[in-house]
Amino acid sequence: MRALHICETIKGGVATYLTTFDALCHDQVESRFIVPQEHVDQLPVDDAAVIPYARSKRGPRAVLNLAKTAQRAVRDFEPDILFFHSTFSLGALLALRARRVPGAFVYIPHGWARLRYTEAPKKARIVSAVEGRLAGSADLVLNISKNDQALAKALSYRGRHIVVENALQDLKTLPEDSPFEHVPGRINLLFVGRFDRQKGLDILLEAFPRAAETNPALHLHVVGASVLGEGKGAASNHPSITFHDWVPPNRISDYHAGADMLVMPSRWEGLPMVLIEALRAGTPVMASDTSGLGELISPGNAGIAVAPDVESFAQALASLTPQKLAAMRAPARTLYETRYGAERFRQETLTALEDL
Repeated sequence: MRALHICETIKGGVATYLTTFDALCHDQVESRFIVPQEHVDQLPVDDAAVIPYARSKRGPRAVLNLAKTAQRAVRDFEPDILFFHSTFSLGALLALRARRVPGAFVYIPHGWARLRYTEAPKKARIVSAVEGRLAGSADLVLNISKNDQALAKALSYRGRHIVVENALQDLKTLPEDSPFEHVPGRINLLFVGRFDRQKGLDILLEAFPRAAETNPALHLHVVGASVLGEGKGAASNHPSITFHDWVPPNRISDYHAGADMLVMPSRWEGLPMVLIEALRAGTPVMASDTSGLGELISPGNAGIAVAPDVESFAQALASLTPQKLAAMRAPARTLYETRYGAERFRQETLTALEDL
């Protein structure tokens, strides 16, 4: 079976998804990956499998270049299945449908775009109408979380929908060396993600100083960078906040294993890989109780769901103790093994593809 993955962007979780798919399914599926030229280094797969395309910025021209690159790749590679990843790839999907490109079309939204507009009802209705209609152009819509599936059903999105929850291949050995300075009694908190509205770093950077006044043991490590012009703000000078920039994929597990807790103040999500990376390392998660995130860290004592506002996060962070966090590590690892393990993902994915 041959699969062509068509990606308008792969920064962050999409790259991890693609890497996981290739690692777990490569014996049954030969894959090629169309990705932006500037994101090639984010995808640690065989160089021969990567097809870069030119994209100076997001927009119609980038989608057109993506569609043209995909059409050439279809001619050369002759895939059985074409995967379209994230919202902007729907433009390429429509273009290839119009050209009667052969193959089964699978759309993976990686979190529906409508989730971004909870505070803008008019935009939410427009986005829902557009993506709900376009999703029906695919032969299959593969939702990465139960919340995504429920949203699509509630809004009557078109198409045949199934759920295959994200997963990660286990590490052969857990990292032993922490990237963080060892200070007795310190609680190392970790944020990993883009500095944008979705990921809610602004909520965390406002909440953390308040929490640190009450609980001076807290130290926040921020891994990531701005991609939409949003920055660190006044928090960049706080003595208990350390910014690490982006970390290479082969080192991010060191940060998860070294942290006492991952903090996810996101305003919306699908099923973020960063959450699974933390659980895999046995690191508990504090997540916004929105977009089904609270459900993703259940069952068990693997994390804490918090209302997505500054005051709630400040209170929750201030209440943390080393003893409380240590007691959550075993349940976090158990949740990874029972819900987000590799074999379940492999079997469900291959079954879905065989049914096309």
